[in-house]
Amino acid sequence: MWGTPDMVSKLEHVLVRTPTKIGNFVTDAQWREPDRDALVPEHSEFIDLLSTLGCTVHTAPAVDELVDAVYMHDPMIMTPHGAILLQMGKPIRRAEPAQIRKDLERIGVPILGDLTGSAIADGGDKVWIDSKTLLIGHGYRTNGEGISQIRNMLSPFGVEVLAFDLP
Repeated sequence: MWGTPDMVSKLEHVLVRTPTKIGNFVTDAQWREPDRDALVPEHSEFIDLLSTLGCTVHTAPAVDELVDAVYMHDPMIMTPHGAILLQMGKPIRRAEPAQIRKDLERIGVPILGDLTGSAIADGGDKVWIDSKTLLIGHGYRTNGEGISQIRNMLSPFGVEVLAFDLP
């Protein structure tokens, strides 16, 4: 079994990405400028914390210029059957699913499917309610076609995908 179909079960394996220090955080990511010297040490502390909780931590390398790529939750949906790779709506993030595919394959996680065509979705717009119910917000990062394709990938496993409009 891969991934947990809820947001509360004990984590056994966690995939994190080392943050990049190279990129335009303010313009591309629409963030404030971070303390670039603190990024990696703080990330190491986070890994240590996860390890003390009993998680096996898998670390993916930094991807220069992709400053948001540290948010591993966003370019995929993890399921017990493998990962669904998404297509990101934010232009600066569109390269992330291809990067995370390599990282998942490296640690042996199967790919359940990929969004195609005009479908876009962001993992930050979804939440598992329970093992058979996935809630997805429809908005500028996740469109109807993205929701439809995710629903089609999960329905063979008895998962109901419920969509709602984000404000």
